[in-house]
Amino acid sequence: MDTPSQVLGLCLCLVALAYSSPTQKKQPNIVFAIIDDIGWKDVSYHGANYQTPTLDALAKDGVKLDNYYVQPTCSPTRSAFLTGHYPYRMGLQHLVIIAGSSQHVPKDVPMMSEVLRKHGYATHAIGKWHMGYSSFDYTPTGRGFDSHVGYYQAMEDYYTKHTCLSQPVNGTICGLDFWHNRTYTRATSKQYSTDIYRDEALKLINAHNPQQPLYMLFALQALHLPLEAPPQPKYMQACDHIKDPLRHVYCAMATAADDAIDQVIGALKAKDMWNDTILVVTTDNGGMPGLPGNDFKSAGCNMPYRAGKATIFEGGVKGLGFVHSPLIPKAARGKSVTGLMHAVDWSPTLLSTTSAPLPAGMDGINMWPAIIGANTTLGHDELVLNLDAHKIPPDDFVDRLDRELQVFLDKILGHHNPIPNPTNAIRVGDWKLIYGKPFYDGWYPEAPAKVIPPPHMNKTKLPTYLFNLATDPYEHHNLADKYPKKVQELTERMQYYHKKNYRPAQDIFPHLLGFPELHHGVWAPFQKGGN
Repeated sequence: MDTPSQVLGLCLCLVALAYSSPTQKKQPNIVFAIIDDIGWKDVSYHGANYQTPTLDALAKDGVKLDNYYVQPTCSPTRSAFLTGHYPYRMGLQHLVIIAGSSQHVPKDVPMMSEVLRKHGYATHAIGKWHMGYSSFDYTPTGRGFDSHVGYYQAMEDYYTKHTCLSQPVNGTICGLDFWHNRTYTRATSKQYSTDIYRDEALKLINAHNPQQPLYMLFALQALHLPLEAPPQPKYMQACDHIKDPLRHVYCAMATAADDAIDQVIGALKAKDMWNDTILVVTTDNGGMPGLPGNDFKSAGCNMPYRAGKATIFEGGVKGLGFVHSPLIPKAARGKSVTGLMHAVDWSPTLLSTTSAPLPAGMDGINMWPAIIGANTTLGHDELVLNLDAHKIPPDDFVDRLDRELQVFLDKILGHHNPIPNPTNAIRVGDWKLIYGKPFYDGWYPEAPAKVIPPPHMNKTKLPTYLFNLATDPYEHHNLADKYPKKVQELTERMQYYHKKNYRPAQDIFPHLLGFPELHHGVWAPFQKGGN
């Protein structure tokens, strides 16, 4: 006779099959929403000092991702989202794609958008791309999207849509970066980007044929630098209780983003598409805190985790994320996935809910059974958080490339402004090993609270960190000297992955042919077919 637990287990397995089988009658709509640079404590359900009611409600009645990792910066994470490959396998592990550079997601690595379009989906990209632009072949409409409204680079002014690159020979070079498919436009130069992307999503949904499945990449510019308030007074007024000026603006930006997602959901409901939709909301890296004494004037918060964006500490790679969908069984809603999950898992996870096959060679795993409660123990045993050195362990924490970059930026800025150095990290079970000097360090509460400084480190040798995240989730105690055998054990796992499929980082330096002066003042593609 079957026990109640056996019956429940059978039911959950049947549910998993129902929502992941390629033979299901209707493929789900997929809305993949990225809130740029949103930190762990930048939502009110994690204790932010402002309200995000839409995100709170979606997470509460959805499935939170409590052990979810991303990369420390934008381009590497976004490339992992869409390909299911670790960035170090594509040469995208170092810093981010810079304006004027030829870096890109390799064309021989399939993107989820390309796979879905081949299997009947309407595919639309909205907002930030940042996965390559030197050739139109590397832009959204060259990588499986039917349409794109947005920008290619890391950041830009929310109103003018201009972004700048500083360099020592010709000074600061600025150009427009705003596109409708493959045509640049200056028509939106006075509109706030969050409003533009919300309106584009509403337009696409209203015009969409519900009989065709929809895949929408909804990649908001907020909350990335520069901090610029929305034009509607209500958003700043909702944040008047915050006295720190940067956090005040940050709050208004977050409130506007929260409202935009609410309106997108409203449009899906009005079109009778919501009940067949899977919504993913995720960051692309940890929040960027305000760093005293340098040019990064932001106000993100990742407390209680250490540091933030551009570091490999938990504050930089422990991702904020959740899934919400009427397709998730009611018994699984309001719960959390506790197994180890990574940005590389989104492609296999979401493709598994469709009729599309999974491309070969992915590093990610299908986490859908965990999301719908059919396999609560599912997850990775180990994660490669980054590999960015010619050998493991590295010879030195600043290699030749970064020495050149540091000199380059010092000349630009007229003062020493540290840049992220190569970092290498792996998590195996509860243990995490890091090699490399962090861009910055410490714990950053919501401004204007004072930064909590990190413990003293021996600066005469390669910085090495070992943490037991089961007993020390916030990385207060470096155990590298205490457990050298554990350091060696994790080092050998790094070496295994490095030997197996490491690809040297692509050249990040800008090309003169990419400068806006040669393209009517626009950061435009400057190569044909990648040549």
